[in-house]
Amino acid sequence: MAKTKRESKSKKVEKPYWDADEHELWFKGRVIKRYSREAKLQACILGAFQEEGWPPCIDDPLTGNAEQSLSRSSRFRNAVRKLNENVEQFGLGFKCNGRGGVWWYLAS
Repeated sequence: MAKTKRESKSKKVEKPYWDADEHELWFKGRVIKRYSREAKLQACILGAFQEEGWPPCIDDPLTGNAEQSLSRSSRFRNAVRKLNENVEQFGLGFKCNGRGGVWWYLAS
C-alpha cells in the first residue's frame, strides 16, 4: 500500500548518539566512530549536539576569546573535517554552515 503524504512527512529520521563516557559515536544502532585517545574539539561538538537532542544545526560550541577568533574558527573547521573521517560510509556527515555553526546530515 502506498504511503499517504501525511505518513511520509511524519517519518522520523534516526538521530546519532554520542556516548561521552565511552568516546563512541553511534548511528543506526552501531558504533561508527570510536576515539581511543581524547579528541576534545570533536567531543565538544558531539556533546553539544547530544545535549541539544541532535537538532539539524548548532552554533559553534568551542570556547575562546575574541583575540582567538581566527584561530578558533580554524580549529572549528578542522574539528568538523575530522568528524567526517570514516563516518560518511555509514550514512552520516557534518559540515560547517558558513555562519559559525555546524550541520549534521544523512550522507548518501
